[in-house]
Amino acid sequence: IILGCFIRIIWRDTEHYIKRLMSMEFFIKTGIVLFAIDIQEILKLGSRGIVVAWVETILLLSLVYCIGIYIVRLDKTRTLLISFGLSICGSSAIMAISDIIESEQEHTNASITISSLFTIPFINGIPAISRIYGLSSVVSGIWIGGTVDSTGAVIASASLLDKTALNSAVVLK
Repeated sequence: IILGCFIRIIWRDTEHYIKRLMSMEFFIKTGIVLFAIDIQEILKLGSRGIVVAWVETILLLSLVYCIGIYIVRLDKTRTLLISFGLSICGSSAIMAISDIIESEQEHTNASITISSLFTIPFINGIPAISRIYGLSSVVSGIWIGGTVDSTGAVIASASLLDKTALNSAVVLK
């Protein structure tokens, strides 16, 4: 977190778009992962975590964008906001993207509401499904980290299982 603050101060007088890239939230989340999780927990995820973090996110982003444009027939601004929100990090991603594409406040608020409507059932639903199908804690945590949108909801959902699932979910998120 201190490193992120230092970098932010150094780049204070640079272009506006560089300031957007250097968000404090990124450094806070990185700090949570690096300082709150044992490195062994990160190594346990291995290729499964990479697949979910990179492949699943890109596929979901593309799928939601195509559904929004071609099936639901939303405009590109709303579709971008919703697809980034549902595939990356919920309302945090929506706020970041809305600043970049300079969307209207109405579109941003509606997208955050849609993201929340999808996130709330997942908090209790994914742990319940994981128990029903007997998924391992690591796989359940990876699933939670990859599908639940907001970081707080990921922690709440994974906490319903066990510490291994919580560590996996937080590392992936």
